[in-house]
Amino acid sequence: MHYYSFNIKDYRKDTQHLKPMEHYIYRMLIDLYYMDEKPIPKKPNGLCVA
Repeated sequence: MHYYSFNIKDYRKDTQHLKPMEHYIYRMLIDLYYMDEKPIPKKPNGLCVA
C-alpha cells in the first residue's frame, strides 16, 4: 500500500507529547509498516533506513 488516510488533527492530538526525534521515528515506523504491509522487525538492524 502506498497510500493511507492521515488525519493531521488526530495525529497531533495523540502525539503532542513526543519530542521531535520521537515524532520522526514514529512517523517513519508508520510509513514503514504501511509501505511493506508486514510487521515491523523487532531487531534494530532491520529498521535502519539509508
